Formats: sequence, structure tokens, C-alpha cells
Amino acid sequence: MICSTSNVFPIFRQSDDVFDVLVIGGGATGAGVALDSQTRGLKTALVELDDFSSGTSSRSTKLIHGGVRYLQAAIMKADLEQYRMVKEALFERANFLEIAPHLSAPLPIMLPIYKLWQIPYYWLGIKMYDFVSGKRILRNSFYINRSKAMERFPMLKNESLKGALIYYDGSHNDARMNLAIVLTAIRHGAKCANHVKVERLLKDDQGHLKGAHVKDMISGEEWDIKAKVVVNATGPSTDTIRLMADPQTKPICAPSSGVHIVFPSNTGLLDPATSDGRVIFFLPWERMTIAGTTDAPSDVTLSPIPTDADVEFILQVVIRNYLLGIWMALVINGGDLPQTWLRKRGLFCNPEIIAICKCR
Repeated sequence: MICSTSNVFPIFRQSDDVFDVLVIGGGATGAGVALDSQTRGLKTALVELDDFSSGTSSRSTKLIHGGVRYLQAAIMKADLEQYRMVKEALFERANFLEIAPHLSAPLPIMLPIYKLWQIPYYWLGIKMYDFVSGKRILRNSFYINRSKAMERFPMLKNESLKGALIYYDGSHNDARMNLAIVLTAIRHGAKCANHVKVERLLKDDQGHLKGAHVKDMISGEEWDIKAKVVVNATGPSTDTIRLMADPQTKPICAPSSGVHIVFPSNTGLLDPATSDGRVIFFLPWERMTIAGTTDAPSDVTLSPIPTDADVEFILQVVIRNYLLGIWMALVINGGDLPQTWLRKRGLFCNPEIIAICKCR
């Protein structure tokens, strides 16, 4: 189990022992690195500024998927790299469903069709998605007529509706999976603690990193953690840690934000092409419905808050066009939303051309 601050920190400080690996960041990436290194026989420590999975790793769309839009790009642009990425993601989707069936499940997603030409166009794309899944396909996609689509989504805008395509992806509890990985790493002997801030990195006389000076954000105590290797797994805050190591280093991370909003609610819904080319999902989650996400450059903040513009985009452009019943309910109730959240992620950029980097 994860030790509390009253007994975990003395473990870090009880001797001059040097860890093989110190991981900074307790999200999905950091937890995965800690588990991997510890199970390879490396003495591993992990520190997290906030709660485990408090940032990017708990604010996803709760979907494990290969990426329908990436497959579209791969086909339209004959991009082999995009195709391989989709194939690998679908392989990992199957792995999640196999190793964590208590946290993952197949999820039917409906793609409403309002123009006749879209039927063969999207049908071919979804069938290609099935094909790339290979033997690990969840279930075959299929077409339903207008009346069956309205049965599944009574609040769907029915004007000009022709029918819908149903395909399958995976629903996933991201935060619980993150915590499970941390717990597994600890069970194998890793020392993991949250609410511990890295104040600065430690260097030897040759300028090589040898650990970090950290602070307990609850008690205020400070101490050094010595390590042969320091892994920066802080996501959007990557450059903050890199600057501690080298104040002259050029940034390589372009933070991107994605907003989700939650409505009262088990089929998901996909808008394949919004006004600005984004893909928007409506997915059932914890007896509610998640709508998102946006994708825009942003600054790095510890507790990001969605902007009115992003929320307005999802409401005005997408929901008003598709889920007319939800839109009318919002109007009647004064436009109140039960919940919104913003997820930040770090996109790699070439430091020489970071000014023109684009979010995917």
C-alpha cells in the first residue's frame, strides 16, 4: 500500500543509499516508468507534486482507442507512420481490456449520418478501422436506420437524419489505472510518495545529475534524494524540470489543452468533423455523459480551468447541432453545467521550430 507522509519520507532519508532511478511525476508515464524500472531490478523512487493522477492522467476522454481521425489521415495522405501508430494503439487497447477488465470495457459509439453520401464514405472508414484491429477487434461495426438511431439517442436532432454507424472502442478508468500501476510498483519495492515537490536538481562536480532536493508540501520538510538517473515524467511541465538542469536549454514541449463538459445521462456518440476539423465524442461515464474534447495551445498551470470560449465551442457548434434535447434542457435550466474539466498534455516540438509547432 502507499505509505502516508508520516512514514514514507523517513524511508527516503534513513540512509545515504543511492537510488538507481528517481522518477519525477506520478502520472501514467511516471508510474509506468517506476514499475518498469523496479521490476527490472533497479532501486526506484518516485515523487509527485500533487495527488497521483491529479493532472493529465485523470482528465482524458475515458476512451482507449486507435484514433479514427489518425487512420483517416493515414489513408488520405498515405502516411505509413500514422497507420503504424493506429495499429499499435489498437493493439494496446486490446491489452488494456485483457489485463484490466475491471477498469476497461468495450463501448459502442454511434456516428450519426445526415447526408446520403456519408453512408458509404464513413462505412468504408469504419470498416478499415475494424480491419486494422485484426484478430483483436472488439465487435464488428454495423449500420442502423433512422428509427433505430433515435431509439438509442432520443435527444438526437432528427431533422435530415438518415441513419447511423455503430463501431466499438474501449471505455477506460484512467485515474484508477494510474493508481493501480503505482500500487503495483510499490508492491515490487519502489518508494513512491505524492505531495512532494522537486525544488532543484542535484549535480556532482562534473555537472552530472545525481538526484533532487525535494520538499514535503504538507509538513514543509526538505531533504535530498540521491539517484544515478533522474527521469522527467512531468508531462506539460517537462520544460520546467529541464530548466532546473540547464537554464539555457531550449523548450521542447508545447502544452496543449483539451476541455470536457459533463451532462446528466449507453452508447457513445461521435461527431467526425466539426467546424474546425476536430473530432468530438459524447461518451457515457459514471451515469453521466462526457462531451469533448477541444485542442488548443496553452500555458502550464497546476490547476487549469476551462475557458468560456472552449465550453462555448462544444455547446454551440456541436451539441446544438446534434443533441438538441440536451441543448433545450440547458436553455430551460439557465445554461448550468454540472461539471467541466481541462486536460493538459505535452506535445514534443523541435526546439528550433517550436514557434510553428502545431497540436495534433
